[in-house]
Amino acid sequence: MNQTPSNRTKRIHLKRVLKARKKFAKRVHRFVAGQQRRALFLQRNDSRLRRIHRIEDERIRARRNRTNETLERRRGRIEKNYVKGDQNRQARLNSSIQKTDRRLADYRSRQDERIRKHRTGIVGWRIRAAKRAIRVYDGIKNRIFEGLFQIERDTENLLAKKRVRFGIFLFVMASILVATLIFALKRKVEEEPEIVDEVPFLAFLESIRFKEYDTFEGSEEDLLWEKLNEHFDNNEVAVLGVMCNLKAESEFRAANLENYNNQIWDVDDDTYLEEVNEKYISKNDFLESRYLERTNGYRNKYHEWVNLDGGYGYAQYTSYEKKEMLYSYAEEWFSRGGPGEKYRFNIADPKMQASFVVYLLESDKYKKMDEQLRKAPTIVDACYIWLKKYEVPQDPYKDNYYTLSFKRAAAAEEIRAFCTRDKSLDAVEAGE
Repeated sequence: MNQTPSNRTKRIHLKRVLKARKKFAKRVHRFVAGQQRRALFLQRNDSRLRRIHRIEDERIRARRNRTNETLERRRGRIEKNYVKGDQNRQARLNSSIQKTDRRLADYRSRQDERIRKHRTGIVGWRIRAAKRAIRVYDGIKNRIFEGLFQIERDTENLLAKKRVRFGIFLFVMASILVATLIFALKRKVEEEPEIVDEVPFLAFLESIRFKEYDTFEGSEEDLLWEKLNEHFDNNEVAVLGVMCNLKAESEFRAANLENYNNQIWDVDDDTYLEEVNEKYISKNDFLESRYLERTNGYRNKYHEWVNLDGGYGYAQYTSYEKKEMLYSYAEEWFSRGGPGEKYRFNIADPKMQASFVVYLLESDKYKKMDEQLRKAPTIVDACYIWLKKYEVPQDPYKDNYYTLSFKRAAAAEEIRAFCTRDKSLDAVEAGE
């Protein structure tokens, strides 16, 4: 007898798991289709509002033109048939003009107020629809996970029963084996016991369960120091030149969202990270810095989105190109065959982002900058090369990054002291 469940039991549980996964995929497909339909409806509604506004403007202009023509004809008749100096008729004409202008202004104000109220209602509907979609998606996901965990619990109970039976079987077989050995010793005959091969069914369930995020114990500053020293062959000037800039940008926190966006979006780093990892913020929204329909950017003449905010990660990657490279690198890192294949997707994983910094330095685009960093005579020069060739930030001192390089290089001694400290003392302090 073997501890492995029967083939029929395997098929039953496999069908239940596959059925649950298909059901989850269909519901996700319906959810995505619904999102697309809502986006198309909102786009059509915006077009309709613009068309209504344009038509109303044309009507007002036409009505004003007709009124002007009527007034001109009336003025002509007055000048032709009456004395030009008649002040009373001229006053009535002016009063008629002012009354017409007020009527047109009131009409336009009422029209603008109706359009404003309609737009406000559409924005409220969008927000409610987004929250409702998130609740529905969470409910579907929770039900699917509960179904999978129930299958796992049922399987565990089944295996527990089989283990009990198998234990009884082993006890009986051991008793028989002992009796057989005693009998064999009397006859001086040696027999080899049978070896039972165990193939636990839990290995199959573990292959379909989601793992937790990759946990990193230690200082992110130490991790970057180790990765950059390995890349620059222990060239301390180049390493400190890069790390001084990373400290100024993110304080060595992979989950750091640009402070400006923390304020305008009213979201902290942990909440934003969770929403990106759980796909509540899609990849496209992450790249275009969108959060609750708010963003800071523009489209260039090639209809490409140009970010002005949303810096993220160690180097506060802000441009669409670099953020797309970071997201794609993270997808490969946590995909099958990648270093993080056993864990769930995490855009702020320190190991992944530290490897991404080295990946950019080794890329063809920054190969020349990498060579210049290796040849930099001082840390200030290394900081300047990074600012000028890679980051290109706004220069607050307007002196071609000269003052900014010195200010960032001032943190070099602090970084060196921290990263070259005696690590054994940290272990002793942690134990105390």
